Amino acid sequence: MQLQRLTVASLDQEEDHILRAILCDDGTQLHPDCCDKLFLVEGAVIQGAAVAETPEATAPAGGAAPVAIAQQLQTLLAAQQQQVLQEIEQRNTKFYEDESQKLERWAEDRKQGLEIALRDLDVKIKEAKNQKRGGGTLAEKLEAERAVKTLEVERARQRRAIFVAQDEIEEQRDQFIDQIAARLQQTTQCNGLMLVRWGVV
Repeated sequence: MQLQRLTVASLDQEEDHILRAILCDDGTQLHPDCCDKLFLVEGAVIQGAAVAETPEATAPAGGAAPVAIAQQLQTLLAAQQQQVLQEIEQRNTKFYEDESQKLERWAEDRKQGLEIALRDLDVKIKEAKNQKRGGGTLAEKLEAERAVKTLEVERARQRRAIFVAQDEIEEQRDQFIDQIAARLQQTTQCNGLMLVRWGVV
């Protein structure tokens, strides 16, 4: 039975995973959960018992060669490591898709809100101009002219706000891309925890 600790570190997080591999002397592979169950069984170290502490020790009669056992354990641990890395990749992909949708919705809402406000101003400017061209006293016409001027200034400000918002959206996208890139820059480290050969006597 062999246990390893796999540490996967990125810019914003670090996580540990315990890799487990367990084999019988004849090379039969057992489920990794058997490792957990074995730790629930009471045991004792018996001096002179015919069990080896390392795979290089002599294999029992009829068992697989120690080197073959060691290689098989490493193969099982490597497969578990690959599975863990694939799960992390899937989780990062889901994170990217979820955050990308949130960003797109935010950008769309931001642009639509500004565009709606701009269209409302266009309608108000048209109504004010119609009022200015209509009948009324000179004072009323001057008042309508001031209203048109105020609305046109506001429309110009709103148009500038749209360009500013577009720049902010692009900045948010750049930050999002940098965040995803940082998550993908992972380092992995695998350390041995335990390598034992056990038996029932």
